[in-house]
Amino acid sequence: MTSPKTLKSPLLIISPYLKKVFANISWLSFDQIIRMGVNTLTGILIARYLGKDLYGVFSYATAYIMIFSPMINFGFDSLIIRDLLRQPEKRDEIMGSSFLLRIIGAVTAISVIFISIQFVTKANILYLGVLYIFEMGFGALGLIIIYTQLQGFSLKQWHLTFQRAGYVMKESWPLLFAAASTFIYMRIDQVLIGRMINDGAVGIYSASTKIFELPFVLLSIFNTSFFPMLNELYNTDRERFYNRYEFLTGMYTFISIVILIGTLLFADYAVKLLFGAAFEDAGTILKIQIIGLVFLYNAGLRSLYLTITSNQKLLLNTSITSAVLNIVLNVLFIPSYGIRGSAVATVITIAFSLLFQNIIYKPTRKIFYLQLKSLLPILFVSEMTGRVISLVKRKIG
Repeated sequence: MTSPKTLKSPLLIISPYLKKVFANISWLSFDQIIRMGVNTLTGILIARYLGKDLYGVFSYATAYIMIFSPMINFGFDSLIIRDLLRQPEKRDEIMGSSFLLRIIGAVTAISVIFISIQFVTKANILYLGVLYIFEMGFGALGLIIIYTQLQGFSLKQWHLTFQRAGYVMKESWPLLFAAASTFIYMRIDQVLIGRMINDGAVGIYSASTKIFELPFVLLSIFNTSFFPMLNELYNTDRERFYNRYEFLTGMYTFISIVILIGTLLFADYAVKLLFGAAFEDAGTILKIQIIGLVFLYNAGLRSLYLTITSNQKLLLNTSITSAVLNIVLNVLFIPSYGIRGSAVATVITIAFSLLFQNIIYKPTRKIFYLQLKSLLPILFVSEMTGRVISLVKRKIG
């Protein structure tokens, strides 16, 4: 049983052992933070400079390239964290083997991009491919500085073992295809909008998406922070694990509601301030997309749960299904409703993928009920708010 001293509060449930181990993994989240910050800032500057039509061309090309990005890390970031927690004494073997696989993945992804653009698009994608290489290089340099200078570790101690590399490949291939499917249903809408409407529509939709994806970084930081605690509890005290899982799911959901309310109130103003008046229609799209953030945060721990319980293959099944659903919904909705229809398709896909699909598979049914339980108070409050608003309108009328 877990010692009472270990569980001091709902948020700080990390043993002294895990506090030491956490130093080995905390730096991993910096990659996403740095890249998201750079991407957001450069995206806003580029949008303001190019205007919505040319920014649409730029975004179309970027969406095409990003579909291949999961090949770079094979989807094994969460596996690295899990293995560092379980075997901290093998840190250098884990990091060295994973680093080689990332190099292989990066070379493969870049090769596929440069070959495929010969048949599908244009010179602008070629230029973006080159820029993407430089971006990855700067991101890697930043991680090396953090790992060596701030964390005090040495790259010279990293070493490769084929046994570890084979194990990582075996464990991570479902995560690779799951990540690829997720990128497809998160990016394919921009490709379809470009094909079915025009470049200006892609520009407006992409500006909205740029803001919509900002809270993703916060979710990533939370998950990196709580993963050690959840992993330890799952292996020592299942009852406490599910109690903490429910607590954190409720906290995540509450945070998403705060973000939702703030977005509904200030979306139009934020879009005009950041991107300019030419992109003002993106405010409406953002208000639709942000509803999906509630389901995203509500299921924020889902991927960690499947990794901890060694059910990564379910990520593959659900992600492929979601990608197909999103493509079908976009094809159906865009001709009638334009980019608003695409935003609605994204929300439906996220809700189905991260919440309702959980009831289909036995390993995820328990977390389905925990997620639904976190949403029910919100649904009740929303219903009561709607009734009050209707009552006030009737009184005024």
